[in-house]
Amino acid sequence: MTEHRPRKSGFRRIRASTTRPPDPETLFKDLRKAPGIQYLWSHQADILREYGQGYSNKGDVALELPTGTGKTLIGLLIAEYRRRKFDERALYLCPTRQLAWQVGDHARAYGIEARVLLPCGYEGLNDFHLGNAVGVSTYSAIFNTNPRLEEPKTIVLDDAHAAEDYIASLWSVSISRYELGTLYRRFLRLLEPEMEEALRGFRRRLQFSLGYRSLKGHEEIAMEGVAVADAQAPTKRL
Repeated sequence: MTEHRPRKSGFRRIRASTTRPPDPETLFKDLRKAPGIQYLWSHQADILREYGQGYSNKGDVALELPTGTGKTLIGLLIAEYRRRKFDERALYLCPTRQLAWQVGDHARAYGIEARVLLPCGYEGLNDFHLGNAVGVSTYSAIFNTNPRLEEPKTIVLDDAHAAEDYIASLWSVSISRYELGTLYRRFLRLLEPEMEEALRGFRRRLQFSLGYRSLKGHEEIAMEGVAVADAQAPTKRL
């Protein structure tokens, strides 16, 4: 007699978590943590309790903690809580690749399902997209013109102030005064009328750094930093 096994579907479904924790603090108690990790610090428990009671339904939440007070665990617990409770794709972002790997190590020690998702391989990306693990990556991996990390529902920003440069870079043009000196000076001449106040402040700081001496003899420094238009400067055309 042969055993009949149902044919597997070619489609993969998002796997629902086996438990839906009522709050992040309870989730921590249920995790299979590494030996030596047993309790939350009192301030961590207070923050997680307050988040669970009054902020889990809010769109934007900011948590401020000094370095070394366990904010990584708080962020990971909130991400894992929302992944399990609401079946959300949860993403934890760090400023650098090194920090992303460190957060991945912390997640394993805490017993949190997480995948470090970094270019070029993005190993574990499917687990993130299926909602089976928290994704850990960098700001540059998502703030770009073609991100591989699709539609996260929860994003935890570690050191959120560090995201400013990554976001602004998408709408910024950089011209090196060393590599493209002529173009750099032409742009400064073009913008000088609108930058007059800022340029005056630069001149004052430059003179102060030179000991209140005349700029004579330092024309090259002044030209690079201030790009004062000379009499032969072109009109406002590039």
